[in-house]
This record gives sequence, structure tokens and C-alpha cells, in this order.
Amino acid sequence: MPLSNSAKAAAAASVAALVALVLRYRRLYYIRHHTEWWRLSAVEVVAALRAGQVTPRILVEQALARIHQTNGQTHAIVTVCAERALACADEVGGAGSRAPLYGLPVAIKDNQRLKGVRCTSGTPKNALCIPEASDPPVAALEAGGAIIIGTTNLPEAAGGSHTFGPLFPTASNPFDLGLTVGGSSGGSAAALATGTVWLASGTDLGGSLRNPPAYNGVVGIRPVPGRVGTSPAVATHWRGRWGIGLHSVSGPMGRTVADAALMLDVMSTSCGVGWEPSAVPTPPPPPEGGFLGCVQAALSNSAEGVALTPKTIAWSADLGGVMRGVQPEIIEGVRRAAQMLAEATGATVEEATPAGLERSESVFRTLRYSRMLDNVAGGPGPAAKQWAKDWMPLTKPEAVAEIIQATQSGFASRVAEAEHARQAIEGSWLEFMSRYDVVLLPSTSLLPFPKDLRYPWKIGEVEFDDFIGWMLPCSAISILPLPCCSVPIGLSADGLPLAVQMVGQPNGEGALLAAAALLERAVAASNNPSPKVPIDPTPSPKPPRGTCCSGPYTVEEAASHHRVPVTGSPDVVVEYLKSVGFQGMIT
Repeated sequence: MPLSNSAKAAAAASVAALVALVLRYRRLYYIRHHTEWWRLSAVEVVAALRAGQVTPRILVEQALARIHQTNGQTHAIVTVCAERALACADEVGGAGSRAPLYGLPVAIKDNQRLKGVRCTSGTPKNALCIPEASDPPVAALEAGGAIIIGTTNLPEAAGGSHTFGPLFPTASNPFDLGLTVGGSSGGSAAALATGTVWLASGTDLGGSLRNPPAYNGVVGIRPVPGRVGTSPAVATHWRGRWGIGLHSVSGPMGRTVADAALMLDVMSTSCGVGWEPSAVPTPPPPPEGGFLGCVQAALSNSAEGVALTPKTIAWSADLGGVMRGVQPEIIEGVRRAAQMLAEATGATVEEATPAGLERSESVFRTLRYSRMLDNVAGGPGPAAKQWAKDWMPLTKPEAVAEIIQATQSGFASRVAEAEHARQAIEGSWLEFMSRYDVVLLPSTSLLPFPKDLRYPWKIGEVEFDDFIGWMLPCSAISILPLPCCSVPIGLSADGLPLAVQMVGQPNGEGALLAAAALLERAVAASNNPSPKVPIDPTPSPKPPRGTCCSGPYTVEEAASHHRVPVTGSPDVVVEYLKSVGFQGMIT
């Protein structure tokens, strides 16, 4: 019996629906398996995860493949948690999950503890350390849906802005493999720049969330102390022993301002954890909609965004000489960025510097010595003596010099004097910030330098007394309770990333990130846009770049410069690591 016309139509409709369904799933399969997800931003990928366009496992597999392709050149990631990450990918919720980082692979710095995963802090002393619990910011990331795929390279004890050390190969800059990635969160920045992860964490005492992003063309944020949780052992040191206002903080890095804001939203769910409220007041909650919401509002020019837009902008080339040796090309980049931000927002802009900053360098240096005494030697008194006996021969001379300073007679009174001076500098800055919404400064003194140097001891004609002198563009801000970030602003004449440091109001990360996003958009539309990351690692050209500075190449030269005994001999360290069965990079 022939089919009726209505039956034929129904059958045709069913076939058409089936074909459409097959085509839809074929298209979805193609998108899932043929899209280079590692090239997209974290915000874009999280949206795709929620829409079911990609799965966490596919992202983990692409991240592992990208690590395999690039990590042998950059040495950005030192411990890869492949099996753990794949297991986590298979366990997370399905499409539509509301976790802010649902299924997104991220990396953490190798001094931030993840339960059951090696955490060396870059030191022989901790070479075999396996934490029994995760640090608050790491736990917050996992609770927010992130999949931690590995830990990133850092210098010994996270000390210094160049990522080399006794445990792992020196990290190499993706834009020029002969140059430094900065530090101490250098591995995190390089991992972002090469597309091995979408987000990465870092810590910042003297600039480690600002210097590496500047050298690798990505974004880094140093939030106010207390915004992101910390290890109680770290927080107790500051006020419990010394009573000082210099703090190491954890924070995010991303390829865009929006990505970094997204990560800060998740990390800040640990706000106040581990900090002593009497020493570091818990910051107010983020604005409604979070820090990412502030960025999106500013870019959409909504009423909320207009309220966040800066009205007054200041910029400074060197904070009245505090930042010594800053290269002219970097200064010109800061001036140009300030002008672009003013044109994009209609704000007024002027070159200006707070008064009374002359002691910024000595204040940071003294307060930092106390930090290194705890971080490396375990504290003063018997602990320091035991460290000197057991571990000083394996420690780099730069760190030894700092600990020697911190164990000298009268150091406690020097710390008290430095903290008094720090409070005066803070007061000057707060008065200055009452007149400006945001301040633009250099993120670094110089462009990336050759990775074979331990540190610059001379830039042009400017000489430095130790290995942290050249870091002043960042460390001069670390003594303040102000949020700051580093944002790419184009390329140098040699094709290396340029960046600007932006300083915001107390507890003002939202407005700071809104301004950073507006600058990011203005730079993208300029005649010198920022580098489009991620990139494939680039071999060093000939003649080599980064030759404007000089510095030590060996432990002997570094020890002589710091006037301390030679320690940290590579042969001695290698022999020790072999004796304890250290595995090196686990990739």
C-alpha cells in the first residue's frame, strides 16, 4: 500500500532531522578534535567547555602534547602530572558546569604545594619534598574546577628575577631561546607564552608576578596582601617575628587581562586564609560580578564600566631616580602607554612622582633579608646555625649573602628602622594616589638579557651592589599595600616584549584591571601591537640580543661580587642530588 503524502512528509522530515543530527555531531566532533584549543584564551575555552564544544580530557591531551613539543626548549614546566591530570579530567562534571574554571588545565609555581606532588622550591634542601596538603590558593584553584597539569620552573628558593638553579635546566625565553624568562615565576610565564597551559600561578615578593610576564608578553597581577590565601607558616613570619609590612603574595598570570582576572576571581575565594587579621586586614570582597566582571564592564562601556574608567593618570620614568638604569626604550614605552590610555579613556595624564621615596631601595633590601633568613635558613638562632652547617655549601652565594646580612648583630633594630621608613613611604604614596586613579611605571629596568648571566650587575654605566639591585622597578612597589600588574605594550626594536607596570588604589584590583583591559585594547589597535601569544619557541638570532648589560657567569664571580665565600658549586650540588636519588625534570 503506497504511503500517503502526510506519511511521506513525516518520513522525509525524520530523515532530514537524522541527517541534521549526524551533521551536528560530525561538526561537534571536528570542532572538538581539530581545533587548536591551546591557541585560544582561557575565557574562550571555559565558555567552550560549558557549551560542550570541548571536553576537559581533550584539553589535557592538547596541553600534554604542547608540553612535549616545546618544553625541551623552554624548560618551563619541571614536574608534569599527566596521570593525575587525565584522571581529574575524567572526573569533572559535564557540560554546563558552573565551576568558573571547569576542566581548564593550569600550572602552578614549584613553590606552591599540591598534595602528593613534588614541590622543590628550587632548592637541594627540598628536592624530595612531597606535600601532605595543598596550599590555600592551590586548593582554591582545584575547588574552582581547574586541572593542575604541572609545576613550573623557578630560581633557587624563588630568589631573583632570573630562572636558573641547581635542580633544573635554565628556563629559556620563547621569543629568543638565548635570553632569560625573568623570575622568579619565570616558568609560569614561559608556559603561558608557548601555549602549554591557559593560566598559571606565581608568587611575588619583589616582582615575580610582574617581571616574568613583562619578559614573555603575558599579563601578571600582584594582588593586595590578603586577597589570596597563603600558607600560615609564611604569613606568621611577617608580623609574628619581625613586625614588617613586606609580603609575599600569590597571584595569577594569563595571556590577556580578562584571563588573569578570571584566575584572580578563583584564587581570591581563599581570601584571608592563612593571614593574621591583626597584621593583614582581610580585603573587602570583589565587586559584584567579580574582577572579570570589572574587565567586561569596562570594555562594554556600561555605566559600571564608566565608573571604573580612570579619570586621572600619572606616569613616571624612574620614580625620581629610585629605579636606576632603566633603558630609554622602556621609558618611552611607558610614556606612550600612558598617552594611549588617556586617549582611550579621556583621562588627564601627567608625569609625576611621589615625594620621599629615596630610601625605597634600602628598605626593600633590609626587609627582604629577613624573608630570606626564614625562607632559606628556617629562621635565626639555632635554625640558622644548623642550616649553615648542613646546607650553606649547597646554596647559591647570592642567597648566602642575604642570610649573612640577616644574622649580623643589630639586624633586628635595622629591620625596625626600615619598617618605620617603609610606613613613611607608604604614607607618601597614599597621598599621591589620592590625586591619581592609576600610575604607570616600568615593569623592568632592561629588556631580557642573556640567560647565561646569573644577574645584571651593570646596565649601561649604572652599577649594582648585589643581585637584586636591577629589580627596583618592581621591588620599589612591593613595599606598598597596593595592587599592581604588568601588561604587554608592544615589541621593542629587536622584537622583544615591552610591558608597563600599572599601580592601583588600595584594594582596587577591579578598577586596576579595568584600566589594564582598556590599555590592552588600545595597544592592540596601535601601530605597535603586543605579541600574539602563544608562540612557538624562537631560536636566538646572530648576533645575539640583550648585550646592553654585564654580570657574573659563575658562582665564583657571584661570590666575589657579594663578598662571601664560594658556595653552591655545581659539582657539589650534583653529587648531593645523585646521592639522594633526585630525578630532575619529570615530564
